Amino acid sequence: MLRVWQTIAAAVATVAAADDTWTSVLALPNITSIETTLTTGTQRYIEVRHGSDSNLTTIEFSSNLTLDGVVLPKSLQKFALNRVNLSAFPYGFQWPSTLKSMSLSDNKLTECVSDLPESISTLNYGGNRLTSIQACQWPKALETLTVSGNALQRMSLSQTWPDGLKELHMDNTELKYVPSTFPEGLRQLHLNKNKIKSFPKKLPSDLQSLSLSYNKIKVLPAHLNRFPKLGVLELANNHLKSLPSDLVLPKDFHILRLSNNNLTSLPPKCNSWLGQINGSIMLDGNQLSALPKKVTFPPETNVARNQLTVLENLSLPKHFNVNENPLERVSRVTVMDGSVWQTSPAVLKSFVLDEKAFKSLDSLMRSYSFFKLGWTVDAATADPACAAESGVIKQVKDISVCVVPDGS
Repeated sequence: MLRVWQTIAAAVATVAAADDTWTSVLALPNITSIETTLTTGTQRYIEVRHGSDSNLTTIEFSSNLTLDGVVLPKSLQKFALNRVNLSAFPYGFQWPSTLKSMSLSDNKLTECVSDLPESISTLNYGGNRLTSIQACQWPKALETLTVSGNALQRMSLSQTWPDGLKELHMDNTELKYVPSTFPEGLRQLHLNKNKIKSFPKKLPSDLQSLSLSYNKIKVLPAHLNRFPKLGVLELANNHLKSLPSDLVLPKDFHILRLSNNNLTSLPPKCNSWLGQINGSIMLDGNQLSALPKKVTFPPETNVARNQLTVLENLSLPKHFNVNENPLERVSRVTVMDGSVWQTSPAVLKSFVLDEKAFKSLDSLMRSYSFFKLGWTVDAATADPACAAESGVIKQVKDISVCVVPDGS
């Protein structure tokens, strides 16, 4: 009996503390934002924006915060009640019609909130206990929705979405396939950390960015150009072993992220699509043993943590990361003005540049203190090799470079 009374007393104390917190919060004038902050200690705080000058007031509260008897101000535009052990809302809870953004992440909700105002454009249910969103009622103005971290597992074919939805986050929801019911106007789709085994055959026609990292995809389809507006594709940490020899990307493609797969090589005709990428390609953490010669790499290229031993006859991009590769030889690569290379320590058997590339490298290393190469050159092997190519050994900082005539 004593434990029962102790439990009741604790519950009453929690409610009383919550009431005190809300009394302090709601006493502020013209509130536009109420948001719990992310903290690492035991103290928790609510940040409140209020007044004509959007003043900020911070109020401490207990980890459990109920909404019983709370009436939110009619001026409220942003409401974020995250990590407060919230499991349900009081029956008939009233939401202000001015609300535009709401976040209820990392709570214990088992179903979506009902009767939300149509004005909400951003909604976050991430990290709750939802197992289905089929019965959820979406505000008409909704553009950004997050349901990540809920064990949804599958989506019903009758699942409905708001027509104006532009950005959807469904990371870590235990999905095994990519649903085909997304609205055509969707622009960003995040499906990382799921159990998806195959690349989707159907995607929204307006989709610009697709994130499928940390899944189980083994094959990348060749004709990605059938998704004409796709500009960003993230497939890091999947099970890809190769890329299609006839890969075709959409026009104006920006970013291709293929980090931490099992790629051993790039296809021979990769220049046709590498040159289309106007942003970056991430190939770090694979098993690449060589890079194809005479290709144009994207402006930012990352091949760190592979098995590269030689860089030869390559037009290196401005931003090039070749960290943690067992490099032995660098020969006849281009050096762009303003380049930023990321390298790790390696002992090269030879380092050969033509006159133009050497001048660019020398200028970079003398002009920018941040531009440093972790390489040293073994003279015992480099000097005879340089003589065989009719080159001249020149120093740039403390690195010996074999300089050969342009075009040789």
